[in-house]
Amino acid sequence: MPVSAIRAKALARNQLEKATVIQSRMPNIKVFSGTSHPDLAQRIVDRLGIDLGRVVTKKFSNLETW
Repeated sequence: MPVSAIRAKALARNQLEKATVIQSRMPNIKVFSGTSHPDLAQRIVDRLGIDLGRVVTKKFSNLETW
């Protein structure tokens, strides 16, 4: 097996172990996202193994978000 494949497997295993440790240390963590970067927020919660918090946003007539 090439060295790069071994390193890739070790890195993937390490990341999985870190995600498990984060979950056990912070079981009540919540992540919320506005409208700016929903894809980034989804990638973060996927990595942490938690659900994305629900948010309701509204736009005013002057295009401000609340």
